[in-house]
Amino acid sequence: MTIDEWTQEYKPMPHPTGEEHGFEVDGKACLIETYEGAVLQRLPHKHLWTLLENDEGDLVIVAGLRRVNVLGYLQTEEPWEAGDEMTDPDPGDREPDQDDWEMDDQDDED
Repeated sequence: MTIDEWTQEYKPMPHPTGEEHGFEVDGKACLIETYEGAVLQRLPHKHLWTLLENDEGDLVIVAGLRRVNVLGYLQTEEPWEAGDEMTDPDPGDREPDQDDWEMDDQDDED
């Protein structure tokens, strides 16, 4: 699922207190900062997601609250179900590096 498909299916909501930290949808900032624990505690768990950067530097949204490589949290109108839902990695504007390319290291033995 792409981030655009995730946005259409789960419908991210504006920040609950109106703060503007980023991740805009329809012109409204949705990102809840990592230091806003008091805000997160008041929200239904199955409506919370983590925006993170994976080991390759791509943006990924995963169900629930995570603690590693976190950029912030998002609240959605629609709940996640199983807890393993996530978006496909989105490289954004990142330039691919050599590790991103598949290399065929096998020698031809004709």
